[in-house]
Amino acid sequence: MLTLKCKIEIECEDTKKLISFNYAHHIEVKTSISTLTDTATVKLPRSMQRDGKLLLDSLGQGTKKDKIKIYMGYEEYGQIEEVFTGYITDIRTEITAKTSLLILSCENEMYMLRTAVDVQPKDDDKFNIKTFVEEKAKIECKVIPDNLSFGCMIIKQEKMADLLDRIKQKYPYVECYFQNKTLYVVEDGELECPDTKPIIFDPSRNMISDELKYIAGKEEICLIATTIDDDNVKIQVANDGASETKKDKNGNAVLDDDEKPILTAKENYEERHRYCPQYKTKEELQEYANTYAKMLTETRMEGSFTAFGFPFVRKGNVVELHDDLQPERHKKRFVVEGVIYTFNTDEKTGGYRQKITLGRQIK
Repeated sequence: MLTLKCKIEIECEDTKKLISFNYAHHIEVKTSISTLTDTATVKLPRSMQRDGKLLLDSLGQGTKKDKIKIYMGYEEYGQIEEVFTGYITDIRTEITAKTSLLILSCENEMYMLRTAVDVQPKDDDKFNIKTFVEEKAKIECKVIPDNLSFGCMIIKQEKMADLLDRIKQKYPYVECYFQNKTLYVVEDGELECPDTKPIIFDPSRNMISDELKYIAGKEEICLIATTIDDDNVKIQVANDGASETKKDKNGNAVLDDDEKPILTAKENYEERHRYCPQYKTKEELQEYANTYAKMLTETRMEGSFTAFGFPFVRKGNVVELHDDLQPERHKKRFVVEGVIYTFNTDEKTGGYRQKITLGRQIK
């Protein structure tokens, strides 16, 4: 049996003192490329002391800016991985008949964008999110693909994280998340995959259980893509063979403000819309609509599986499933959408687990 090992480091904002300890009753870390904020919950014995003082007293009053790093692993592998870095956002106690715990609630770097980084109102005709974030928040921002654009953006007086929330609501195909102290802004399906070899999982070796299922692709998808060209003229297209002109109750074509016919999905087709300001010609937009619609219609695997703490996996990594008994899964590769890490020292139910949620399949 492998020996569990963890390490927690807290840098107190008010005293600048570093507190480090190698024990926790329970740790849960939730990470995902589909959410702005990663979170962590750390449960410690309420009686835990440092330098003759209760840990709760040692943390002082600066808890809302105290930095925290969480490491997990196994003693036998000689190295523990940094699973979480961020800030303590709340401290509370939990007392039951059996336990008396100190509970730390934490958020990753997005916490500072949500509380400390303000943006001022303005209208930006050619909003460049990379330049904007790096100038205002003083952090690295990586945009994938490079030509991802949001066109005209109305900036309100708000926190940086609120602006990112609005972008995700307006453009639901865009993900914003932190990884390795870098803010990633990624268009769905364009996630940059590491050049390293995929991490292999096999139910006979290192998988505990799975909740995976195959989803049959929808053949009838109508993707209507829209943009504004450099002459401020609206361009709208749909993937080949999926659309028709929208008609009113009298059978007349419905026109937009520019007196152009409005496209709609053919009967029995599911209609979806994308605004794509990064494309400025009808040819570029048509190629994009066909490519993305094809991706939406492909049969895919969804769900998650639970594995031990080794091999270690992060969101955005690539995993490869090996399963001779289920050929539809065998040697299929997927981007990892998210990972939930749990670490528990209870003698009966303890262990280190990773619940890995699959994203898109890599062909």
